[in-house]
Amino acid sequence: MSVCFVTLVVALFSGESGLSSAQTPLHNGLFFENRGQLTTSLGTQADSIIAYARLGDGWIHVTHTTIYVSRTETTRSYRYGITIPADYSARLTESEEETTSLQRYVGSSNQPLKSASSLTFMKSDESASFRLRILGDTLSLDYLSRSQNAQPLPRLHLQGLRRSTTGHGDPVRWADAEGRAVFTEIVLDEGRPTFAARDKEPVFPSETLGFDDLHPSGGPTILSPDPVRHLTVLLKASTFLGGSGTDSLISSTPIDGGLIICGFTTSNAFPCTPGVSQTALKGSRDAWIARYDETAKPIWSTYFGGNGDDIASGCVVSGAAVFVSGSTTSTDIGTSGTMKSAFQGGTSDAFVAVVSLSAGTKTACTYVGGPEADEGKAVCALPNGDIALCGTTYSPDFGFKGHQAQLTGGADAFAVVLDPALSTLRWGTYYGGRADEEGRGIASLDDGSIIMIGNTSSPNSGLRIAENVGQGSTPPGGLQTSGFVTRLTPTGTRAWGRYLGGDAFDTLMCVRTFRNEIYVGGFSNSQSGGGNNFISGGSAQPGSGSGINDGFISKLNPDGTLIWGTFIGGSNDDKVLGLTVTPTGDVIACGTTNSENFPVVESDQKSLVGGYDAFVAYLLKTGQKYGRVILLGGSNNDESTGSSFLANRSVLVTGTTSSSNFPTAQAVQPAFAGACDAFISLLEPLYTVSVPDVSASTTQLLAYPIPTGDRLTMTNPTVIHGPSVIRCLSSTGKEVFTTAVLTDTDSYTLDVASLPPGMYSIIWSDLFKSAACTIIHLRP
Repeated sequence: MSVCFVTLVVALFSGESGLSSAQTPLHNGLFFENRGQLTTSLGTQADSIIAYARLGDGWIHVTHTTIYVSRTETTRSYRYGITIPADYSARLTESEEETTSLQRYVGSSNQPLKSASSLTFMKSDESASFRLRILGDTLSLDYLSRSQNAQPLPRLHLQGLRRSTTGHGDPVRWADAEGRAVFTEIVLDEGRPTFAARDKEPVFPSETLGFDDLHPSGGPTILSPDPVRHLTVLLKASTFLGGSGTDSLISSTPIDGGLIICGFTTSNAFPCTPGVSQTALKGSRDAWIARYDETAKPIWSTYFGGNGDDIASGCVVSGAAVFVSGSTTSTDIGTSGTMKSAFQGGTSDAFVAVVSLSAGTKTACTYVGGPEADEGKAVCALPNGDIALCGTTYSPDFGFKGHQAQLTGGADAFAVVLDPALSTLRWGTYYGGRADEEGRGIASLDDGSIIMIGNTSSPNSGLRIAENVGQGSTPPGGLQTSGFVTRLTPTGTRAWGRYLGGDAFDTLMCVRTFRNEIYVGGFSNSQSGGGNNFISGGSAQPGSGSGINDGFISKLNPDGTLIWGTFIGGSNDDKVLGLTVTPTGDVIACGTTNSENFPVVESDQKSLVGGYDAFVAYLLKTGQKYGRVILLGGSNNDESTGSSFLANRSVLVTGTTSSSNFPTAQAVQPAFAGACDAFISLLEPLYTVSVPDVSASTTQLLAYPIPTGDRLTMTNPTVIHGPSVIRCLSSTGKEVFTTAVLTDTDSYTLDVASLPPGMYSIIWSDLFKSAACTIIHLRP
């Protein structure tokens, strides 16, 4: 077990990195090679990607046909396009000198360049070329030829590309001084194209063009296919968090505009912020708690501990407070007026603490325990404001009055519910059989009942683990460790319990609830779903990778029956350690892997580079497809334990790394500080909008008014689930525009004031169905 992680947090080992912290994709002035495919929302391949680069606050993506320049501002994203002539070929250039003597074409070498200071586009007869460079916030297009008298093109300034909004999101077409079309700026409002039309073949600027003379004009459109599957996983920001010792991040919880994270540290100079409760290490190991915003910057961070050892293993936000759970040997962290203000004895007690969400100051803390060892693992908030804690105990006399009053094995899981002031025990229960159990995760349903998960080696006899659910009524692997899931009512009785696992060893690590459905993650040595059906045949990965462990995700109904389940893993060791459910019901799974053949999907890092690397997987809500699966890590050991899905659809990812070259960017703490550090990374959106075949349409979309004026409202008899896509097709079948709809809704209004007169088809599609109608537009 690595010193970086506590019980049941996987140990990591060493390896090599393919990306140094000195050369992350965030460096201005460097192009980074990428040989993926630009794919439209319709699933068609648009063009192959050559390279991408950072430009000021935006990005450049270069394909074989187009240079795309994009910029993200506070509320809007803009994208511009410049077409590359068909008789020019792009090459990465290692040096800015002697650009006409190039090493190789992109894609022709078995040893590709990782980065370059410029891109050169050479004419097929080698009579002319132009070079694309980044100089600060300026994109430089220099025309070159074999003639000594050739004049370079003026530089194209990013500032000069800012558009003048027309009011309806029309593309602004740019032309040279003689009115010849150059490129069209396509505007995306918060990631959605408000209007985009396909016209004739665009014209590329020749050597006679002066960019300083550009002005809006009519002309052909260059369209970046939108909505677009993101070209590459780009780090917006990434930072270390830690001191000179061991700093481990165990748990995180998403909040609006950021996240709360917690763990433990042995560092005597952990980077605390002013004004918090504790800025100095008190014991040999203290817990720590921190709040980070949506840009991966700290709002506050604090030690939490006493005269012994302390570990924070779970956190949740309720109202203006952060509730933290964990384990402690300290005798001085309890506060007066709480349920148990004094240490209860044994080798450790569980605890629940309250910390101010705004300031990071401690307001209350209670011990939860008995005379033996007790560990707090996870905490959740109930709809009425009460707080629920789960964990593991060896203490026989908690005085519980819930489902199970007595300890039955060597160790049992437990669950307790406290009032928000931590002064009153609402109810508590052991959960265990004849052998040992561990309580691992807890979440609530809409009626105030609790879902607790954990791990057990008890048979289903005597005091039964499984009850009142058809699936998972027998131990799947004999007396081998299996997962369990139980639902406890708002008064502490059991509604049902079940095993969750396959035919070998299975470990549950995390649980989330969303819309009264249950999501569970962990890892399994099982080769199949076994009699417990925790994996479904139509899933994203129905079969095991046949390694030490595979990660898995299972989705359950509120009655405990399986909706779907899927493996994620390769031929070695893979573990799901954290789950987040997005507002559209998709799942972000975080974990760690050391499988060389881990099943990545559209990941910049194509294969394992460290002993263990962190992974982030975006699983579509049907459970049948991974939209993105990325690897993230350095040359040593990395794991991700949680994430937060932000309003702008970016994703904050958290975890622990022992890689000194873990990728950083715009970092508050750019340097690795100790044996292992926490990390917080901000990724661009991971999801993909998919559209089924139009022939799959099964419902009639209602539209009004007809004929339509400036605005068109559409309604569907059933809800269209987000993310979905609305497409407008001309009478000849040509796509006129697309719009992404991110939420579940049965009604949507479009601004069609700029639509030319004519007859059009409107098709509104989600992952499962399409609805269509025909409209007539009489005036622009």
